[in-house]
Amino acid sequence: MTSFLELSDFTSFSRTTEVPPEVTRQLQNEFQNIFSFDYNEKERAQLHKVLAANCLKNFIRKSQQPDPRPQWLIDLIICLQNPHNLDKNIEELVKITNYSHSQLCKLFKKYMGVSLQQYLSEKRLEHACFLLKNSDIKIINVASILGYESHSYFSKIFLEEFGLTPLQYRLKFKK
Repeated sequence: MTSFLELSDFTSFSRTTEVPPEVTRQLQNEFQNIFSFDYNEKERAQLHKVLAANCLKNFIRKSQQPDPRPQWLIDLIICLQNPHNLDKNIEELVKITNYSHSQLCKLFKKYMGVSLQQYLSEKRLEHACFLLKNSDIKIINVASILGYESHSYFSKIFLEEFGLTPLQYRLKFKK
């Protein structure tokens, strides 16, 4: 019988939430211990109910807590969720926040755990994947839309991140 909750589910969950690496490792070990026992179907179903209830309680508790990040940062992150803003460079983002370049970069890293440049690059590459899978936009235009001045630089960082060129990625994952 295949359980609906596997270690891979936890691993992907921990990548999409702000879980410190040491906590992730500890929880993965606990998770493996739980499923290393030989449960019968009834016990496994009960365990899944308990785990699901605990996850739901934690989600509700976390959602009721105020976001510790300052409002300007939340607004900036929301701004960067819009694909039309991914072509902005850091200097343009500095103007939006009214912080100096160094202040913005320092505060962003403090609250987000990654540099603003790294965050912006990750968001750009995420959207590049979406465009490559779901559109026929030329790759050179995808690079331009996302604010890359050089098609070759875009291809280089895409290859470094995904192990495929943008064209290879499109051919492999195009819907």
